[in-house]
Amino acid sequence: MPRFSDVPSVKRFAPGQLQGETVTRRPGHNFQCEYAKSSKATCRKCKAAIPEGTLRLALMMEQDEGYKSTYWYHFDCFWTHPETRKLHRVQELKGFSDIAPVDQRRIEASFSAMRSSVTSRAKATPVALRVKAVAEPAKKKAAAKKAAPPSSKKKKASR
Repeated sequence: MPRFSDVPSVKRFAPGQLQGETVTRRPGHNFQCEYAKSSKATCRKCKAAIPEGTLRLALMMEQDEGYKSTYWYHFDCFWTHPETRKLHRVQELKGFSDIAPVDQRRIEASFSAMRSSVTSRAKATPVALRVKAVAEPAKKKAAAKKAAPPSSKKKKASR
């Protein structure tokens, strides 16, 4: 058993950075994949249990305090989350090289489909149309307000 003096002290960030947080609590990755170690984890999307031994993927979401929490998803549920658009390469998934080649191909196929749908939507919708789509509801709301009949509240008679 190591003596207390042999245990390294907790490293702290410099002033101006996240204070009081250990370096080991900040994972350097934002995505993870592995086979479920137990059936205790639940999918954050569908709320169903993730069975033991099945492939699960995680988003490492940073909390307000600066800590990252692991949010597990079923394979199919993971790709519907908007944060997955930040995944630029499949190799950014921690543990990708540790899973079976069959599952690596499944992930690569889903990743390619997700990336192609994101880029095709961006190419199909020019910037002018995207700006117009945001501005139109505001114009309709203003026009509806002008066209609305005056309020039918009766004025109180002054005494």
